[in-house]
Amino acid sequence: MISSDSHEPGREASRIIDDNPHTFWHTEWSGKTPKHPHEVIIDLGNIYELAGIRLLPRQDGSQNGSVKKCEVYLRNDGENWKSVTTVTLKESKKMNIIRFKERVNGQYVKIVAYSAYNGLWTSLAEFGIIATDRK
Repeated sequence: MISSDSHEPGREASRIIDDNPHTFWHTEWSGKTPKHPHEVIIDLGNIYELAGIRLLPRQDGSQNGSVKKCEVYLRNDGENWKSVTTVTLKESKKMNIIRFKERVNGQYVKIVAYSAYNGLWTSLAEFGIIATDRK
């Protein structure tokens, strides 16, 4: 399961877990343009021991909405989020590898984008985990 605070029709958050780098999630731009922060929440389906995550920026010709500064949160239950890192990513089309300072257990991952390259939007092509073990 995956959810986001905003999406453009046809650019839903589920696109970041479809194993297709040519599709992407994009926050709304037609109609209204919500401002940062933007967030996406991913349910991994099980609790994993995580060492980090991978984020792939959109791979088309645009940088609009590519994440610049973000914070990553994890949780095991339905209520208590734990911030595990805040990072500023480089403007690039390359995969971003975000390693946590320590391994953390989590079933749910929340990525909060506080800023982006080129605009008020947020976009992301793919999300992946760096798991050390299944709990």
